[in-house]
Amino acid sequence: MKKQINYPQQLTYYQQVKKLVIILFLCLPLFSNMQAQTEIVDSLENVIKTQHLKGNDLVAVYLELSWEYNQIDAKKMRETAFVGIKLAEKENNFYDENEFYRNIAMSYYRNSQCDSALYYYNIALDCVEKMKLVSKYTEKEIDDAYSMTYGNIGNLYAMQGKNLFALEYYQKALALFEKHDWKQSSVRTYNNIAQLYTILENYKQAEIYARKGEKTALELNDSILMVYNSRHLCAVYLYQEEYQKALKSAEMSKKILDKHPEQKMYIINNYLTLSAIWLDGFNEIDKAISFAKLALKEAEIMNVPHLKCESMRRLAKAYLAKGDYYTAEQIAINALKTDSTLPSANIELYECLLKANIKLGNTNKAIDYLDKYNKTKREYVSSSYQSSLSEMEVKYETEKKESEIARQKQTIKNERIIAVAAFFVILIILIMLWYMLRLRKKKNLILKEANDTKDKFFNIISHDLKNPAIMQQNALRMLLDDSSNLDKKSLKLFYEELVKSADNQVELLYNLLNWAQISTGRMPFVPIDFNLAAKLNSDISLIKSMTERKEINFSVEMPEEAMIFGDSNMICTVIRNLLTNAVKFTEKGGTITLAVGAGYALPSLPLHWRISIYDNGIGMTAEQISDILNSDKKQSQQGTAGETGSGLGLIVCRELLEKHNSKLHIESEEGKGSRFWFEI
Repeated sequence: MKKQINYPQQLTYYQQVKKLVIILFLCLPLFSNMQAQTEIVDSLENVIKTQHLKGNDLVAVYLELSWEYNQIDAKKMRETAFVGIKLAEKENNFYDENEFYRNIAMSYYRNSQCDSALYYYNIALDCVEKMKLVSKYTEKEIDDAYSMTYGNIGNLYAMQGKNLFALEYYQKALALFEKHDWKQSSVRTYNNIAQLYTILENYKQAEIYARKGEKTALELNDSILMVYNSRHLCAVYLYQEEYQKALKSAEMSKKILDKHPEQKMYIINNYLTLSAIWLDGFNEIDKAISFAKLALKEAEIMNVPHLKCESMRRLAKAYLAKGDYYTAEQIAINALKTDSTLPSANIELYECLLKANIKLGNTNKAIDYLDKYNKTKREYVSSSYQSSLSEMEVKYETEKKESEIARQKQTIKNERIIAVAAFFVILIILIMLWYMLRLRKKKNLILKEANDTKDKFFNIISHDLKNPAIMQQNALRMLLDDSSNLDKKSLKLFYEELVKSADNQVELLYNLLNWAQISTGRMPFVPIDFNLAAKLNSDISLIKSMTERKEINFSVEMPEEAMIFGDSNMICTVIRNLLTNAVKFTEKGGTITLAVGAGYALPSLPLHWRISIYDNGIGMTAEQISDILNSDKKQSQQGTAGETGSGLGLIVCRELLEKHNSKLHIESEEGKGSRFWFEI
């Protein structure tokens, strides 16, 4: 089975370009008619001014208005939404309040301000929690709000390239869509999941979900949904270079769209798909040019810059393949002038210009375009990071201004404080006396904790260390007494069991020593900036060896650079313990994934990293999870291959994370695997 331990630098140049092409193909945005929306906005504004609506009727108008503004003016949209939220709060209308917050988040999402978008999506989820406390909302309404918010969060993570997080939220949304048989939403979510699996190069799963979407669209007898679904099937086939299947799917879509000339957006996408298939799959350059020209013609009628740019990009690529380098160069230049907002498209256009000028002998131009190609590619890789950085700078400036205002207010307060200085002197003396009493209580508490730790320590020594040692002693005596009566195979089994027992005792000793050092405050905490990816190399190799021996699939999804501030030894100990635990409780043929990605942060906080360990092992009950997270009770359990443990490993992990002001999260279901994760 193919191991999915893929780092960015391991992709070949061909694979990188191929991935960019497919991502671009999948992510062409939809646009609306601006003039029509402006008329709707004017009409809704007039209703508010003239109809004198009240209560939920007024909330409904503001909700529709915020949605229409979301397409044309993000600032006005947010202003409208916040007015609507205040009205909805007065009416305890948490359902519409959820949608207002989702609209606000969408406005940030459209501007690639991902941290702010996620912040408001989380507030939207809080609104759904409030709905559950009010009897007037049905289960269907609650699930509807949940599913739409989950789907929106999935879209946000997908745009950031955080594919596992996106997959998690799409699956949550899909479960609710399927529960209520909401087929149209299910079709779109099937295709979103198919898109993620395609990008992750898991073509089998991608095709399964695309086929589910196809089946549901057929049940609905919705030809436009079938076209939408066909686009994702084509993406799967293009990625796998199955051009004949891709052509069949695209031509089926064309037959449907010939009967629906009003579906301009789908028609353009279909022409672009056919152009790609004929060029990349069959080298039919003239056909590729013909379809690209048709797409460009429709895009010019719609006057959508992004689609005109994409049509010209496809056309330039075809002329380059034909050997008409001058025409390819001119079209690519025009494409960049038309729309240069999408880095993945710019990369292809600069590559086209580079190749065309090499063939035309324009050395200086070629060098210039090579520089632009490399620069754009670097920017594309770090775009999500730069976007977050830009937001942080804006927040910093805002906080700086607020700090200056606070300082001025404090100066005024200080002048008043002088008049009552005597009072504060007395107050300080009282506080000092209180603090001394509190300090004494704290010392007594520390002494009590030290005694408790000592008792736990000796309890573990007397049980977890003494009993296995006695068993080993007895086993060795039996072996010594009966060695002459045992054959080689029996002796080997005997030795293997002894080695396994010794390994378990060594693991227990390490965890015991770590726990003792933490509990007594003797483990040094030295936080520094370090690259987690580089630090984990040796541990990943060790875990890989363990999984290979147990025939478990192990994959790592981690950027080449993951700069973390913390104690490197403690963090690596936590990850190593969690991975070892996953190996211990995963059956032969199972799957374990280590995922490291830039997590979200609130607007006032710095960027976080989320570290997750997934397995499809034996899982845990809710009671076991509660004991691990909320007490010092050891959870000893036998592994899938008879491995034993003291249960100290997870307690050590929890306490090491607490030193970093972090928290261990566990999501598990008995028989269905576990997910351990934390943020730092």
